[in-house]
Amino acid sequence: MIKNKKILSIILLILLGSFVHAQEQDNEVLQVIKKSYSTKYFSERGSVSEKALEDILLCGIKAPSARNSQLWRFVVLTDSPRTKTLLGKRVGNVSYTPGAVYIIVCGAENEPKGIDVDFDCALAAENMYIAAQSMGFGAHMYTSPVKALNTNLRGEVPLPKGYRAVCLIKIGNTDTDAVSSASPRNALQDVVEYR
Repeated sequence: MIKNKKILSIILLILLGSFVHAQEQDNEVLQVIKKSYSTKYFSERGSVSEKALEDILLCGIKAPSARNSQLWRFVVLTDSPRTKTLLGKRVGNVSYTPGAVYIIVCGAENEPKGIDVDFDCALAAENMYIAAQSMGFGAHMYTSPVKALNTNLRGEVPLPKGYRAVCLIKIGNTDTDAVSSASPRNALQDVVEYR
């Protein structure tokens, strides 16, 4: 009995050591985030499949939200003549690329007290942005089109009733890589303060 307890204790220590060591290692999520960059140049080759788009959208709805309110809706503009015409009107600085999809992240217009819908929508947008990049797509988030989408283009892009645009995400193929396209980031010691 005592011998079995010693063996069990040794196995438990080895397993715990492996678990702690695994937590300190880079994993796929960390690697994707560390290599992430905002795509500026999209390619016209290929398109985002329905399955890839569904997975990206599912990652959006898995984002945390205050009180689990999920006061967001996602409007998907697919590769169509309508999307090309709409983006031809210069929705902010978003340009049309064949094969790309455009996701308008919308938040509830009347947010309950204590809930910041814009923040929750930003979390959902970030999930979709990272998910797209993890699948090998380029992704770019825009906030400049928000005003036009909520005012003069509202009739052309029917947003869900009671919701307003918060941001737009463009997802598509790219021929560039993170090394040549990524803007430099501030050093950790320049932005973090330990107290």
